[in-house]
Amino acid sequence: MIFRRIVLLLFLFGLFAGREVFAGISRIKMTIDYTKVSGDLINFPVLITEVNMPAVFWANTTIDGSDIWCELADGTKLKRELVSIDTSAEAIELWVKLPSVSSSSDTVFYLNFGDSTLSETDDAEAWDSGYKTVIHGNDDDNKELFITIVGSKGGQGLTNDGTYFYWGEHVDDKIYKYLISAAAGSTPIDPVTSFAGPVHCVSAAFWTDNGTMIWAEYDTGGVTSESLWEITTAGVKGTTWDVSGIGEGVGVHITYKSGDNFYFSWVAADDSLNIMEVTLNANGTITQGDTWVSSNVLSAGHEILQGVVYDGTSLWILYDGSTTWLAKITLAAAPTITLIYNSYGRYASEPEGITILGDYFYWGDQPNHIFKSDLSYPYVGNAWFNKDSSGNDGFLQKISARRSIEVAGKIGRAQDYETSATAQSSSIDLFLSGVRPMADFTFEVWIYYEMIDTNARIYQDGEGAIKVEDVGGGDCQIAVYLGGAWRYSDNILISNMENNWRLLTVNLNNTTDVLSFYLDGVAIGTVGSMTASFGHVSNKIYIGSFSGSATYSIDARMDELRISNSVRGINWFLASYNNQSSPGTFYSAVVIVETFDQRLNRPLVSALRRSRYDF
Repeated sequence: MIFRRIVLLLFLFGLFAGREVFAGISRIKMTIDYTKVSGDLINFPVLITEVNMPAVFWANTTIDGSDIWCELADGTKLKRELVSIDTSAEAIELWVKLPSVSSSSDTVFYLNFGDSTLSETDDAEAWDSGYKTVIHGNDDDNKELFITIVGSKGGQGLTNDGTYFYWGEHVDDKIYKYLISAAAGSTPIDPVTSFAGPVHCVSAAFWTDNGTMIWAEYDTGGVTSESLWEITTAGVKGTTWDVSGIGEGVGVHITYKSGDNFYFSWVAADDSLNIMEVTLNANGTITQGDTWVSSNVLSAGHEILQGVVYDGTSLWILYDGSTTWLAKITLAAAPTITLIYNSYGRYASEPEGITILGDYFYWGDQPNHIFKSDLSYPYVGNAWFNKDSSGNDGFLQKISARRSIEVAGKIGRAQDYETSATAQSSSIDLFLSGVRPMADFTFEVWIYYEMIDTNARIYQDGEGAIKVEDVGGGDCQIAVYLGGAWRYSDNILISNMENNWRLLTVNLNNTTDVLSFYLDGVAIGTVGSMTASFGHVSNKIYIGSFSGSATYSIDARMDELRISNSVRGINWFLASYNNQSSPGTFYSAVVIVETFDQRLNRPLVSALRRSRYDF
């Protein structure tokens, strides 16, 4: 005990000597009412909203919530996902994974805040490994048109120095620069400066530590790189390097690593991705280093590299064929390439060049645009999926509804799926082929029907489908197509389904071969002897329509949609409903003012966390 006091006193002396003592409260005791939990739960994601949160929290937490972290009484730090926070509007959507939630006694954990020096981030582990898709309703389209360039002649190349974007024009062989701060939104601006660049300068463009740019000069066919040019911001040409003998095929690119080291990348004739580390020497010579090769990274038929950028840890590769793709990879010991994920979508009509600035990456297209997207969610099309080291399709735990309309939701924001002509742009299609077929299957969604259409699909894959069907007499049923036939829940009043938020759940248990239906956490029917599985081994999964088109498209809002390849059970579903429908009765939130001795008696790891505590 004496040792603990000495350690903490030394810590406090350094803390108080360096900054003011925080005068507010930095700890909130969160208590889950055990009467709202019908059975013990493991790894349960509890929702924390603005309900019951004290005023001192809004006054002292950071505007982005990066100071928020949660722990158990023993100091165990909990996994969290902060979906959204607005301190001025006093609104928050925070998910915290609790190792256990008791149905016989209250479960207690603590929410800490107030240290603006922290930079807490979201944890993928906030959702257990059974979750294969978690879609939050506020995840609207992350693609944003950043700038429309007036008078562009087909830019091919993009880099930045933190102040300016630099854009190559292959038509007039010039490099233009654009003031980033003036380029926000879609307001067109004229070039600030232009100067002569390499012949046919294209998308191999990047900054180095010594403040110069490297641009590639391509042959007249625009296929293979002939030389690299070093150019200062004043347009002065420096060293050149002949790279015509390095690489092969189409879409040869080079990107900066550090010092004098670079990554040179190309696609070979067999569609394999090749990456070589090279050193560009001051005398114009090139020293070749390790080479990495993989035939499992790039999707077949999409073999033209359009941009490569290194973020200090991973390489981002923009490439295309009939569709544009973005791959994120890391380099293990040569020649191993590890694929983090692959995504495809409409990155641009003719994408050329990518660059990273802060939390965003930017890419250009040949006509006259620069787009931007969040590095955390760089998806800009209609699907995410990844591959493992053997090239098998996998999944991302968290994806976003990118093509529907964001509206007010059950929890924060939701996605509004429309019918008819707009359906193709408001449905989602997913790849989950690394976990398909799914013999154990749980589908959960908050749904607000604006109009029930008997054929409209909530969920559709090559083996199964989920919808709500009008069966006449003012009733409807949850309908699941599985094993070659439609299976139905008990009757539900249409008036209770339309224009109301309802938590709809479908669960398939492979052990018992039972298909179960739930509404608001209450069982409303079962079907036995179900030996079929959800998820065709190769077909995509569609949300909001039959096949990503206007066919059988839904007219409803959806929020907090989740797909699991595990069985959750009625205790899980009822606790989820109780938590999400009425957070204020599911848990209480009480600010904690700790005495000096209480602080000392806390677990040492927790007591010494960098947070502004009260004594």
